[in-house]
Amino acid sequence: MNSKEYYNWLQKFEKRTTSDDAFTPPAVYDAVRQYVHDEIMNLDGLNVVRPFYPDGDYQAVDYGDDDIVIDNPPFSILSKICRWYQERGVKFFLFCQNMTAFSTVAREYGLTVIFTNSEIIYGNGVEVKTAFITNLTPHIKAKSAPRLAMAINALFAKANKLPKYQYPPNVLMAKDFNNIDVDFEVRVDECVFIRQLDSQKSHKKQMFGAGLLVSDRIAKQAKQAKQAKQAKQAQIWELSERERKIIDRLGEMKEHG
Repeated sequence: MNSKEYYNWLQKFEKRTTSDDAFTPPAVYDAVRQYVHDEIMNLDGLNVVRPFYPDGDYQAVDYGDDDIVIDNPPFSILSKICRWYQERGVKFFLFCQNMTAFSTVAREYGLTVIFTNSEIIYGNGVEVKTAFITNLTPHIKAKSAPRLAMAINALFAKANKLPKYQYPPNVLMAKDFNNIDVDFEVRVDECVFIRQLDSQKSHKKQMFGAGLLVSDRIAKQAKQAKQAKQAKQAQIWELSERERKIIDRLGEMKEHG
C-alpha cells in the first residue's frame, strides 16, 4: 500500500476530534520515507509499518526483525511509545513536535532528535513545526536534516499566505515599529515613503503595507532599539561552576577520542 492508498484508506475513519488526529499528507510521508532510505537506513528488504491510525493499537502489532515503523504517532503519548519500542528493540522513525522533541528523548539512551524547522500542514488543517525521533542512529543525540527540510518546505511553498522577505536595515515597516518598545521616532527629513524597492520591480513584488526608506543614523537606532527589546524580554541563564566542569570534560573527551 503506497502513501496515497494509505491516506485514502484513512478516510473511512470518521473519528477525528482530538489534537492527535493529525493525518500526514502523502507527499510529506513520501519525503520522510525517502530521507530515511537515503541517509539513515537502506529500506530495501525491510517491511515499513504504519500502526498509528484512529483507534489503532500499536502494541498489538506483531513486530518482526525486518519491521521498521515510520509513522506519525499521537504526540501526547510519544514518550511512552518510544520507551515501549526501545524496550522491545523495534526500529522506528517517528514524527514529533519540534519544540518538545528534547523533552521527549530526555534521559532515554539511544534516541536521536532530527530537526528540520519544517511547518507541516496536516490533513486536519493544523500547522505544526515538526521534528523527528529515531533509534536508528543511537550514537547521535541530535542532528539537522537540511535536505529533508528542503523537501518538506517545498511542498508547502504555495500554501503560505504571505512570502517571507528580509529587507535591508534602511527599510522600516510596521513590523519593525512593533518590535520597538522605547521612544523612537523618524523625522520627515530622514525618511522617504516607499511601497517597493527597485530590486522588487522585475519580480513584480512590493512591500506588504509599504514602509520608510531611512537614513543610516535611523537604521542604526532602530536596530539598537529592537535589540534592547529582545534583551529585555529574554531571561539570561548562566552556567554554574559544576556545569562548566562538565563542559571542560566534554572537550577533553573529544581531544583524547
